Parts: sequence; structure tokens; C-alpha cells
Amino acid sequence: MPHIFNRTLQTRAVADYAPGQWKPAFVIMYLGSNDYVLLGPSKAKFVTAYTKLLASVLAQYPEPAPPVLHICGSGDDKHPCDYVNAVAQQTGGEYYSADPTATGCIGTAMPQSSTRYRSI
Repeated sequence: MPHIFNRTLQTRAVADYAPGQWKPAFVIMYLGSNDYVLLGPSKAKFVTAYTKLLASVLAQYPEPAPPVLHICGSGDDKHPCDYVNAVAQQTGGEYYSADPTATGCIGTAMPQSSTRYRSI
């Protein structure tokens, strides 16, 4: 993820996204089951990499940094959601675990579960 995050187009290998002085109302960091595999990194390695990715995302925007909503949903798998939650708590972000029972195509949250997102 870190190597493609600064791209305007994922398929074009150019780090050309530059928000300038524009700042979003909040940033969403959403990880799902396809972003972490069963034999993924240790908690320490994941937390370090995820924290570094978060810092690089927020560094693009003027101070103060926008608030961050960390969303994780990987079905019955505990990891990496507990790791994401730990980073959210350490960095003052909000954490939300996507409800795997209210899903659409490939685990995408349905409108009935999006009311939780709006309340954060």
C-alpha cells in the first residue's frame, strides 16, 4: 500500500498526488481481508509500518492534521484489526470494525451500516 498511495492513478507508476493546501474534513484508513494475509507480519512490524503509512498520509495536509477514522473488516479474522485499533488508540484516531454481517459485494458495507460512519 505505501508504494501506491501517492499516485493519482493506481496503474500509473508516478507519485503525482499533491493536495496542496486543500485539507479533507477527515481521512479514512480502511483495511480489509485482502490487505492482510494469514501469514502476515508480526504485530510490531505491522504497527510500525501502519503508523509510518498514517504519518505519510497526514504529512500531506496543513496543520492541524485532519482527524482519522480507522476502519477494519476482515470477517472472522482478528488480525490486523486489533493492530489497527491499537494504532488508532495510540494516535488519537477513531476505530470502527466493519460489520461482516451487513455486507455487499466482497464485504463492502451496506448503507444500513454506513450510519455508524456518519456519526463519527
